[in-house]
Amino acid sequence: MSNRQTLKLVAGCILQKDGKYLLVQEKLPKAYGKWNLPAGHVDPGESTVDAAVREVKEETGLTVIAGKEVFFEAIPEREREFHIFTAQIVGGTLSVAPEEILDAQWFSIDEIYQLQKDDQLRSEWMVRAIENSCKV
Repeated sequence: MSNRQTLKLVAGCILQKDGKYLLVQEKLPKAYGKWNLPAGHVDPGESTVDAAVREVKEETGLTVIAGKEVFFEAIPEREREFHIFTAQIVGGTLSVAPEEILDAQWFSIDEIYQLQKDDQLRSEWMVRAIENSCKV
């Protein structure tokens, strides 16, 4: 499974407020307790932007407007293609989807690096995505 048509699309957003980034703590068994950006699979016929906005709403209760795509990476060995956007919060109240999320918290970049060092992040690409968002 190495061509683009067979890769599952994943979309999400980087939310920043007061110098901190919003991460969600996974409840699903394959990544239980790990921190991640609000993100998920793109549904058939859905754009990556629409999926990113939907996933943020589902996982955090926040309504956002997606901005620029700041991270793209295809990882054939994981059968995934990631699309991550900046986003601006325009409504909602922070709350987690209890069926898939344990917690949501704001972290500084230094705290995220510490989570990475402690192997508490779901994926290494998250740090690159956040770093890319700082360059925008």
